[in-house]
Amino acid sequence: MAKKKGSTDDFASILGDIKPEGQAMQHVIQDASPAKEAGKVSGNDAQTTLYYPKAWKRRLKEQALHEDTTVNALVLEAVRLLFEKRGIRLD
Repeated sequence: MAKKKGSTDDFASILGDIKPEGQAMQHVIQDASPAKEAGKVSGNDAQTTLYYPKAWKRRLKEQALHEDTTVNALVLEAVRLLFEKRGIRLD
């Protein structure tokens, strides 16, 4: 039997409440903190390539969507926590 494509019900847990057509959802815009926001590029940033399992890629995307952030911000948070755990200062 052919695999059925996902319906809007499948994504309800990821996207939250889905309004019927014609009823636009209002999004709440959060103020950015005065400090550098995680995931934003600055002149001192370096780019690198990270290899990880495909299952992680999907899960990171889902988590970023759930938290209304980016995959890059989640990865930066993980690296920062790794350094903190080892007592390495990043200042």
